[in-house]
Amino acid sequence: MIAYCKKCRADTIRYSQGQCAVCAKASSDRWRKANPEKVRARLIAWRKANPEKEKAKTYRYRKAHPEKRMRAFRRQKYGVDQPTYEAMLLAQNGVCYVCQQPETLRFKGTLRALAVDHCHLSGRVRKLLCARCNIALGFINDDLLLLDALRNYIIEHEVGGIQRKCLKHSTV
Repeated sequence: MIAYCKKCRADTIRYSQGQCAVCAKASSDRWRKANPEKVRARLIAWRKANPEKEKAKTYRYRKAHPEKRMRAFRRQKYGVDQPTYEAMLLAQNGVCYVCQQPETLRFKGTLRALAVDHCHLSGRVRKLLCARCNIALGFINDDLLLLDALRNYIIEHEVGGIQRKCLKHSTV
């Protein structure tokens, strides 16, 4: 006996309500579009009833799509969407605004993107910084007096008139 789809009359395996897979999906999509509040309520109920499955699903998605997660984070925290970030990156020639070097820090083997620097008081976005400059700025808490004190300290402890990045080989 041959089974035909109720909708398209295709000679195929029938799924939901006597329809083929293609017609069943189209019917489901139409229902979802017409009933977004019911779809949302079902999703919320499923998540509440299956927290471990939801956690595993979220973990798999985040691991598979780290760039999407970073884009969403930038948009939510700083109001910087991907085209704006790319324009800022292009304007800075892909390097840190402070040290004029590309990012070198890696996270789990992947090169990190330049960080969006912002004023912690006003929330205003400033420029893109490498992790090293961004962390340094964070540690001094945007304190210009502390920055001047650190600058003076480095100048005061120059060795032979040459600033050294590492004094461990110095005899001083």
